[in-house]
Amino acid sequence: MLLARSCSSNSAAVLMQTGLLGIALLAGACASDRRARVEGAVVVEVGLFGHEHLTPPSLAPPPDAALGIASTVDRPYLVTSGSIIPMRLGLGFGMRVRIQGAPPEELIDAQVEVTHPPLTDSSTGATTTVDRWGWRVPIGVPLYTGWGFDEPWQMAPGTWLVRVFYGDRVLAEHTFQVVQG
Repeated sequence: MLLARSCSSNSAAVLMQTGLLGIALLAGACASDRRARVEGAVVVEVGLFGHEHLTPPSLAPPPDAALGIASTVDRPYLVTSGSIIPMRLGLGFGMRVRIQGAPPEELIDAQVEVTHPPLTDSSTGATTTVDRWGWRVPIGVPLYTGWGFDEPWQMAPGTWLVRVFYGDRVLAEHTFQVVQG
């Protein structure tokens, strides 16, 4: 999974790789969302994404993530727009989201949730249908969150729902159909 900052000079972002879905935590993030006024979110683009650089794991795993590997991803880019995703090892898919509100670039603590067909970790035997993690994201800055087919057990055909929450409010969501590819 890939998630990254896409439109500022500091384009590196931390990717929480839950086997397929990830999040960007911005370098130098230290502000809180106490002053933030969150109005909603816009899904800017969806589809297959690539990235320029991926570094080794660097974060503690989120408790509700299938794989829980954290890596840094740099400059994600849309490869193909759309909601039909071929199930192939090495592919990543997701959406770029812009949080609406004020003040601009104020960091908020959101949550990403991915609902998917059952996935069973080949090393632990644990099965999951929902993965979630925290996402520290600035207001007004389009960021990518997604899922990467990094291991064969992390792939399953069917409906995948990616949602971004702020508190108990769903700010953005998109449904993908993963098909044999």
